Amino acid sequence: MLSPKDMSAIANLTEQLCKASIGTSTSLPMNGCDPLYHIRVQTIEYEKEATKAKLNLAEKEVLAAKAEHEAAQARIASSLTQVALLRKLLEAYENAETSMTGKK
Repeated sequence: MLSPKDMSAIANLTEQLCKASIGTSTSLPMNGCDPLYHIRVQTIEYEKEATKAKLNLAEKEVLAAKAEHEAAQARIASSLTQVALLRKLLEAYENAETSMTGKK
């Protein structure tokens, strides 16, 4: 177990290291010494959350695009069916007209 004197010595050394590291550009300041440390940590956390939100949106956009694609395919199939049926109906009208007028 560390004595109060040991704890005090550790605190003093830590403080001295912090002061020395803040003034030098080659050494990185320790967590407790960097006055912007907590801001940097929060920024990273916010960026992580924003990235999660962007991923969620991108996944939903993929699902929406797939649904739109399926809907477009259904519209094409419906339109092709309608074209075929309208051609048959037009042919039936022409046949009826021919048989009513006696023309061939």
